[in-house]
Amino acid sequence: MKYFGENIKVNDINKISPLETIITSVVLIPIGEELYFRKFGLNFLKSKGLDKKHVILLSALSF
Repeated sequence: MKYFGENIKVNDINKISPLETIITSVVLIPIGEELYFRKFGLNFLKSKGLDKKHVILLSALSF
C-alpha cells in the first residue's frame, strides 16, 4: 500500500506540472507584462507634467 500511495503522488505531480506551466504562461506572464508597461506608462505621463491623480485615472481607464 505504501508504494501504491507513492505512485499516485508521482502521477499527480506529473499531471499538475504541465497545468501549472500553462496557467503561468497564459495568466501570470501577461499580467506581469501589463503591470510592467503600465508602470512605464505612468512614469512617461508623469515626466510629461501630468498630475499624479490624472495619471492614475488614465491608467485605470486604460485597463
